[in-house]
Amino acid sequence: MKHSIGLLYRNTLERELLLSRTNALSELECSLCPVDDERFDSDADLLACLCRDLPGALRMKNLTKDHRLLIFAPPNLAQVFTYLHDWRCASVSLNANPAKIRSAIARLLQPADGVMEVHDPIHLTKRERQVLSLILSGQATSEIAKTLGIARATVTTYKKSLYSKSGTNSLSRLLIWAMVRQL
Repeated sequence: MKHSIGLLYRNTLERELLLSRTNALSELECSLCPVDDERFDSDADLLACLCRDLPGALRMKNLTKDHRLLIFAPPNLAQVFTYLHDWRCASVSLNANPAKIRSAIARLLQPADGVMEVHDPIHLTKRERQVLSLILSGQATSEIAKTLGIARATVTTYKKSLYSKSGTNSLSRLLIWAMVRQL
């Protein structure tokens, strides 16, 4: 059974890259969908686009909120883009082989079973949110402690709690997690 896929592109290079990645997949019927001023028109089963950075991928995910979306990511950022994965969004490296692309598409085309929640809810305390906000603003542990009037060790404890709740183990991954979850 053929599935229709709308290829969202902003310029000729993006269009050609998307076509080169999907032309080898005979089970797909591709249609071209230029994105103009954050608008597009498509009734395809799913959409595919190329995003060069995480903020751009987040914008595209929000723009296509009523569709299933496959994001082609730069090879060096493919791991970071996995933070976007949910029941309606998947990503693959731009240099992924056809089998990986097929697998991502098959997962996206599976019924959602009524799932509407994009992320599992994670409860952050008021103080954890404050610490996270200050981390996102670029403050170091000592600056956060001074700003909040607490000990450095307490800030470190809050950071450990944030790492645990987010499932991350580095500051950069924590920042990406917070950005994707729009915290």
